[in-house]
Amino acid sequence: MPDSPKFSTSFHEKLLDSLYDGVYFVDQDRRITYWNHGAETLTGYTASDAVGRQCFDNFLEHVDEGGCALCVNDCPLAATIGDGQRREAEVYLRHKAGHRIPVSVRVAPLRDTEGLVVGAVEIFTDVQVSNYCGRIARPAIPAIHPTADRVARHAGARRHA
Repeated sequence: MPDSPKFSTSFHEKLLDSLYDGVYFVDQDRRITYWNHGAETLTGYTASDAVGRQCFDNFLEHVDEGGCALCVNDCPLAATIGDGQRREAEVYLRHKAGHRIPVSVRVAPLRDTEGLVVGAVEIFTDVQVSNYCGRIARPAIPAIHPTADRVARHAGARRHA
């Protein structure tokens, strides 16, 4: 990452490493150029395991819900590098220990100063954690909901009076 007048590269790296989400950058050849701490935690692969490898070496073995390998035909990174469009997908990756992890993947193009696509960034989130957090938050909703229903009924009664 180039230095900006306001922030140093180390600031940006520290910022990315503080995220729970996995983040990695690839160049046009899909060679991994950056791998954050969140990616290490979610996958079991260290930055030294990943940086320099091409993502289509398939060490993460991204597959869709049907078990079809994405690196072969439907790679979101390759498609984004090809057309410059952002993408989202729900996929599974293989942890270094061998188990599958469901992740939500978001891919965006990386562009040079002239707007040409020079690579892509993939951000991935463990869906199990997101679903767990959603289950924790849901019990609070019914406690609020009856009050909201009473307010809505009262407002509706006032409109019809």
